[in-house]
Amino acid sequence: MNINQPIIVDTLLDIIPAVISASEVSNENQPPALLQHEEQQLLTEQESLLLEDSNHKDYPKFLNSLIQEFTVSQESETQIYENFLENFQNAYADSQSNHDSRISMIPVFHVPLNFKLTKEQEHVLAVDIGGSTIRVSTVEINKSGEYQLLSYKQWLFQESEKVVDLKFFHDLGLKISEVLTHAEAKNDLKCGVVWSFPVDAQNKIITMGKGFSISAEVKDKPINEMIKEAVFNVSGKSIDVNSIINDSIAINLSTMTSHASICEVSLILGTGLNSCVLVKNVLYNVELGFYGRLIKPTKYDALIDQRFTDQPLNNWRDQPTTPLFMPLEFLCGSRYLCELVRLILKKEMGLDIADGPYSLNGEFLVLFEEEDLNVISDKLKERFNLELKNHRELAIIKKIVEVVLIRCSKYLKNALLSLKDFIAKENDEKLSKRLVIGFVGSFLQHSTFLQSLIKQGTGLELEFIENSNLIGAVVGSLIETQRQKSYI
Repeated sequence: MNINQPIIVDTLLDIIPAVISASEVSNENQPPALLQHEEQQLLTEQESLLLEDSNHKDYPKFLNSLIQEFTVSQESETQIYENFLENFQNAYADSQSNHDSRISMIPVFHVPLNFKLTKEQEHVLAVDIGGSTIRVSTVEINKSGEYQLLSYKQWLFQESEKVVDLKFFHDLGLKISEVLTHAEAKNDLKCGVVWSFPVDAQNKIITMGKGFSISAEVKDKPINEMIKEAVFNVSGKSIDVNSIINDSIAINLSTMTSHASICEVSLILGTGLNSCVLVKNVLYNVELGFYGRLIKPTKYDALIDQRFTDQPLNNWRDQPTTPLFMPLEFLCGSRYLCELVRLILKKEMGLDIADGPYSLNGEFLVLFEEEDLNVISDKLKERFNLELKNHRELAIIKKIVEVVLIRCSKYLKNALLSLKDFIAKENDEKLSKRLVIGFVGSFLQHSTFLQSLIKQGTGLELEFIENSNLIGAVVGSLIETQRQKSYI
């Protein structure tokens, strides 16, 4: 890495507009200066002079060009909103006419109107397989919805481990058995599983995303049977995997234990992207990442996926080619946002800041929400082993991250607004200016900047639902147990 000598900057905020702080996020009546302009502003003459040096005279020109390429006009936003709304309506119509899309707007869970927790104390095994982690816990829950995570364990995925094959399930069985042994769990314990990828009605894997691939040896086997078999093979313990649900659905179900009513729209924004909506008491796995199209693709987007330059229509209905093309996930998922920033830096500045493709995570982006470049520099060294001592380069990266996140927010907020209006129409409700969206995902949870961009002037409210996957898995299992007993 070629790092220039540090420069002295009297006022760092003179170089780059400050990324908003958490305290500014909470004050919605006084939006931060960055958000007061509908369009991004080009660099001022003073900023341009501060950002250039004798070796890199073209930095201001490059940044101005980048801002122009990534700017989304108000007219384009209207087009984005209308495109999302039309596609959601068409996908829902497909699901109601026996021509179900196999990959999006999938009706997956009927919410019983009379479900309630009935026992003073219930124990359920919860398993959460996400895009970056596996989490397993036995959960104790009472009829008031209060719960405790017992013998909780978590494991992170390495990129090399993102292959779903027989070994994947064997290793999963080992992890689950470790928790069961610690908890001294009895045989035939009810188990709810959250699987963060599309599955069909027989719990067979439809497809994978978030950097995962699937082996042919497991594609036609039900997930619940493979998990049950793996646990028994490695530990001799028997579990009853009676519920497999998507992570987006888990958010909605988890609110049934602590809210007056189930939330109508959920959002997942971490490594990848998804959403679930409640229409006429049925939860639909939207698979939000398959929707959308870039109004103005840039040369950098083509580096993520060449199909952005010649975007196929109706990705939400059919994916004739592999790997999967997921426009909105590629625009908003932290895995792809990080890679986009990495590629821009490498192409335009010659900075190689990572070990290779897709080796950064969402924490890298969140670091640049700090106002103090010295703090950013220290955290980069501590958490990513990156030594960027040049404040000019740090300020430029900060600006690039800002530009990329602003564009991301334009597409995401219009997707959410169109979902809000779509479900209001289908549920025969009046259009509301306000919608509370339950969300999970460490990237969105920690990016207060992106949260503010989504909420600003939209009427959308974001509520982080803690442990939603594990509790959603528990609720899914309990609902299925009551169904089997004909309670509901």
